[in-house]
Amino acid sequence: MKTRITRIAILFGALFFAWSPLSTAAMPNGVMVFEFGKGDIYDFSQFYDCETERIGGISLTLCLNVDMIPNGKGKHTGTASFEFSGVIDGTLVGPASGSVSGKTGGKGEARLKLATSGKLAIPGEGMKKTRINVNCSGKIGTSGSLGALCKVLVDIKGIGKAGAKARFNDQLNGTAWALTIDVSPTSEKKFTGTGSDTLGYLYKVAGKYSLGKDTSTVEVKGLKGTAAKGAFAELKGLKDTGEAKVKIKVQGYKGSDKVPAEEI
Repeated sequence: MKTRITRIAILFGALFFAWSPLSTAAMPNGVMVFEFGKGDIYDFSQFYDCETERIGGISLTLCLNVDMIPNGKGKHTGTASFEFSGVIDGTLVGPASGSVSGKTGGKGEARLKLATSGKLAIPGEGMKKTRINVNCSGKIGTSGSLGALCKVLVDIKGIGKAGAKARFNDQLNGTAWALTIDVSPTSEKKFTGTGSDTLGYLYKVAGKYSLGKDTSTVEVKGLKGTAAKGAFAELKGLKDTGEAKVKIKVQGYKGSDKVPAEEI
């Protein structure tokens, strides 16, 4: 005949084995996808527009052509060309830098700097060495439209300096942001892994599981030494299936959203 203590031990053992799988059900293990639904993230990588303005009393057509690459912080680097046509003719190309910042699902701001030199065709003067400084800034609309006001300073050797303001308009590239993580447990409470997103950035993933809350908190950081450095996401209240509170700071854009976790 079993004693009362033996019966209690058996009961506790049964409860333990019945409860244990449920208690660890939320520990992430494998591939999960989070599709952020609060608007696109825009970049200033490609931009082109032409405007006719007066510089030094001369009517000229100016074309701005931007070709840059963004990083995880929203900083852009690359080249830009400034084309003059009309009385003065020629194209100056040089290194450019810029930035984009904003809120997901909201408005943003873009900036560009270009300082370079080359030769322009000047009537009666031939090809003259010319330096230009261009500073642009503008507001990004919720649909990604950008109207950039540019201050242009032109310095033609032997002739002089002249400045003008020109407004250029174009549609920026936009991408809906989604994150994919692939994780595995390293202990009863921790897990690590890797991640990638729809912008092409790669991430290091680390998380901690709370037994009492039956949820996990995940930190997703852009890999050092890559363009993703500075990009960041945090997932709170995550279950293996269900919803997580996702907060991001990616490519100059900030935002938060409740996102369902999709397992693959």
